[in-house]
Amino acid sequence: MNYIQQYRYVGTKYANTLESDISLSSSINMIMGEIRRKFISILSPAKINLFLAITGKRVDGFHELCSLFSRINLQDKILLEMDLAGPNNCSILSTGVYKIPLDKTNTMARAVDMVRRIVGFNGSVNIRIHKEIPPCSGLGGGSSNGANVFLSLLKILGHQIAMAELPGYLAKIGSDCPFFLKETPQLVSGRGDILKDLEARHVDGIRRIKFMIFKPNFDISTAWAYGQIVNNYTPKLLVRELLIKFLQNLEQGNAVSIYNDFNSLVFDHYPELKKLRKMLADRGFNMALTGSGSACLVNFNHGSDYRLISSLVKAQLGQDIFERSVTCM
Repeated sequence: MNYIQQYRYVGTKYANTLESDISLSSSINMIMGEIRRKFISILSPAKINLFLAITGKRVDGFHELCSLFSRINLQDKILLEMDLAGPNNCSILSTGVYKIPLDKTNTMARAVDMVRRIVGFNGSVNIRIHKEIPPCSGLGGGSSNGANVFLSLLKILGHQIAMAELPGYLAKIGSDCPFFLKETPQLVSGRGDILKDLEARHVDGIRRIKFMIFKPNFDISTAWAYGQIVNNYTPKLLVRELLIKFLQNLEQGNAVSIYNDFNSLVFDHYPELKKLRKMLADRGFNMALTGSGSACLVNFNHGSDYRLISSLVKAQLGQDIFERSVTCM
């Protein structure tokens, strides 16, 4: 079902409305010869974890991870409007088939609040988003939305922050948000806020891989997933060995196996996913989670492979599940 969600907050007052259609047309109003309303259109990409190991828990309550993030060509579309003479509020309008949180836990709302605190501006911010990235999937849609709204608002306002300081601000919106400062795949550590560029030959290898991603008709929350990992961390020496092997396979053009510490935990909890993974493995395909949500990925080489994978996935999980063919960016 296609629906529209609208969320507006002023201070601590909230209102939700559900409508069947809306026009996204916009105009620019002029006050005393100056532009009052400013617009920016944003493509907000999903990301996948090509490698994900949890190595411990930090004193701040977050987990220490070693990962390899890459953007993929699956994107939400956002239209951001700022009315500098409008009331001091924010509204979020969501179209598409996916529901998103309608309170201040929404990363885009947190981004607006963060920019207000940094810049000290008043005025209204209106966000219209068409969701293509499934929520609670492990594809980083919420982090991408929050990061891109934050950076776009700074751009509209002409406010510059030193590059070294941006990851700290973005991490307060969401742990994965700092990654979306980068245009290329990154080695990620800390709680997700320490980023390192890959060598060009590894980036080229990543961009050659084709993936099918799919999401079952159920969600897995990040909090639940990390809650299953209590005291079951991967030794850092083993993580280093696994990561070196992964990068060597990329460089040499060999088949890569996606490593994710959540694979066994989630697949053991959901027998239908465990069964599907074995069916695919028996045919030579590697299935893994894309992150800490319920979405999965399978790498393939040819269109005939994709059709076979799709038929197996739908036979096991249902004909109406979300699926896409994607590449890394």
